[in-house]
Amino acid sequence: MMPDDTRRLLSRYIDGDLGSDETETVERLLGESSTAREYLVQLEALRRRFRYEPAGSPPDVVQVVLDTVASSRPRISAPRAAAVFVAAAIAGAVFVGLTVDGPGPVASADIPDRVLEAQAVVVALDAELTILERGWHEDVAERTYLGEVSYRSPETLTLQVRDTTAYPSDKWTSNDVTTVVAEDVAWVEGIPGCPSWALPDCLLDTPRGRVTVGREPFADGSEHLLDLIVPVGGFSRASQPEVIGMDEISGRDAVGVRVTVAQMAPLIGVLTQGGNWRSFHPTDIVELWLDSELLVPLAMTIAPAVSDERRLWAVREGYADPLGQTVLEVRWHDVSTSEVPIVFPDRDSGLALIDAGFTDVDVAIPFGVDLPEGMERHRSGKLVSGGPMVEVATWSDGRAWIKVAWTYEWSSKRLFGGLGDLVRSTAVGGGVGYLNERGDRVALHTSDVDVLVTGSLETDQLIGVAASLGVQGLGVPGTWAEADSATLAEAREAVPDLLTPSDLEGFGVPNFKLVDGVVLQRFAGPGNRGFILAQAPGSSLTPPLEESVSGVVVRGTIARFSPDRGLLEWSEGQHVVSLESSTLSLSELVAIAEALST
Repeated sequence: MMPDDTRRLLSRYIDGDLGSDETETVERLLGESSTAREYLVQLEALRRRFRYEPAGSPPDVVQVVLDTVASSRPRISAPRAAAVFVAAAIAGAVFVGLTVDGPGPVASADIPDRVLEAQAVVVALDAELTILERGWHEDVAERTYLGEVSYRSPETLTLQVRDTTAYPSDKWTSNDVTTVVAEDVAWVEGIPGCPSWALPDCLLDTPRGRVTVGREPFADGSEHLLDLIVPVGGFSRASQPEVIGMDEISGRDAVGVRVTVAQMAPLIGVLTQGGNWRSFHPTDIVELWLDSELLVPLAMTIAPAVSDERRLWAVREGYADPLGQTVLEVRWHDVSTSEVPIVFPDRDSGLALIDAGFTDVDVAIPFGVDLPEGMERHRSGKLVSGGPMVEVATWSDGRAWIKVAWTYEWSSKRLFGGLGDLVRSTAVGGGVGYLNERGDRVALHTSDVDVLVTGSLETDQLIGVAASLGVQGLGVPGTWAEADSATLAEAREAVPDLLTPSDLEGFGVPNFKLVDGVVLQRFAGPGNRGFILAQAPGSSLTPPLEESVSGVVVRGTIARFSPDRGLLEWSEGQHVVSLESSTLSLSELVAIAEALST
């Protein structure tokens, strides 16, 4: 039975009516008591269910919190210069710090450009890793790891992580993980994850995993493995991260930036795949340090973000992350970019075996291909996996790569290449091509051949490669899944007072879709950052489906926010407008909403 004074304390905690000492007491209680966490979830649901009121614009407390975090937790090392942090994740700014060549002003947008350029330079990487993880379970305050990573361009990589944690008993299984990609063969081996509340009983005694043979080059879903070498996925389409200074890490000059977990999702996902790791909220704060010349990662920390939605998420996930404490620290040691042979680890013969159906053979490319300078032929072959026969050719330059795939046997009523059903058309040569929301897949459809161009380069470079093929793309038939995709002009014709973001940095060109008078705009940013803007006919909001709903003042009206869905919606004129994202904070969604214009 929970004491009445504890219930009152938790109630005041939700209302934000506690001093710092009482807040620390509550957060310590939440870390120790599952009963208190469950009660807080119930209280939060009741509070939101029976209180629907304007909350005003979210307060800008990020700077104060980060100052507290910076002063109370150990840093990787003392930076020689610090930049001013500006909490403007959407609008962006130019920060003053140190250039990688010496003192002087630097536009932080230079970092994404340099990361994209650096991928063509790095052909090898060897390093040792140390990892510190906090908050995984209340009975295990910290977990420590030692690791090794080896890479040879363009797609050979090994990552071994060994758990060195002293666990309370033998019920806890070590979180050892091995990831290997050796061109046409790949395997992952580790202890499967399970929910925090079920630990340690849910842990298996022996590792599980899979071996993939017949793997096509740069297979879908595995391309982010290369972000462990140069984090291209985290900086493609990015603009103006905060530069926090210069430092020396592992004997190398390093430049530091502050971003979010959502932006660094490809890199974090590689480090924590195949095992039983804690989760991070997409808005959690990442400080990433990169080699100032090669832009390879050297150090990374993750600290909790401060928001109502993050706090509610933590309670539901069973995490009690004290303010000012990092939840993950990673450091690369003895970094070498010299090319030496890789020693592959042994693999468990009991791992599940998957044949992906690709055969490495020379294929005659039926197109002319104009490639960026430095690109050389890599693997090619044929893919037969229960569908049409697909031929593939690839080229690489260091960690950078391009893939062209084509088939003469396409019969599905959607574009070849898995672009999704919300695409945008673009001129490719003398014909029509289609881009996915991230702009890293270009599809061409004709009456006899369907083609896909993808790679780690920028969108305009991929379009240039597609244009060089000499394939005259056609518009998709009206019965295909992508037929209701639209251009901006078509969307404005359907909805003359269409709202679109202005001065939006860090996101690519949106894809539009028209469905029964509703206009969807989907924006993709770096990593997993993205959002959907929807505008539908209507003069009022329908009743909410979720209990955890609050009111927020947006554009001079009362909007509704659901943290469970990351959904901000309001009525404006003769339309209901919504912004939805699982990776952006409420403050960011409000900033986007305020910047909308016709």
